[in-house]
Amino acid sequence: MRFIVTLILSHSEFYYYDLNMLRIFSQIVTALLVIWTLCIAFSCLSGITIYFPFIISPDGVIPIHRQETVRTAVMLTFAHYGVLHLFKKNTPQLPVNFLITFLFYLVLGGLIIFQRRSVPIEEYYLAVFWACCFLLLFFASRPLIKDYFR
Repeated sequence: MRFIVTLILSHSEFYYYDLNMLRIFSQIVTALLVIWTLCIAFSCLSGITIYFPFIISPDGVIPIHRQETVRTAVMLTFAHYGVLHLFKKNTPQLPVNFLITFLFYLVLGGLIIFQRRSVPIEEYYLAVFWACCFLLLFFASRPLIKDYFR
């Protein structure tokens, strides 16, 4: 019996270590995305149009399916929090919750719009990237499981 408890405790320590590594990795990814968004914002203010991942548009045009995807994600995120407010489900939330919600709607809306507009398969890699960011932030932001055996 003691062996089983030791095995479970060592497994929980391993889980704790993995979760911390996941959180560190998610912090690095978030920092890189923040740097990317700041670069994009400042380039836009200086008159240079850049879209993901650092594609400079010489004529200042962003593909319509990407514009629709971002617009849809913003509107669905606004609607999400608006409905929560209307039904008195106002709870203080961390900024990561907003990012998770926005990324969820970005992936969902993007996949539907990409399919509807019959975009090239390479554009779907963008949705996969954002889905990976969503999953990373989602799992890294969950509270740690407490030790039940202590």
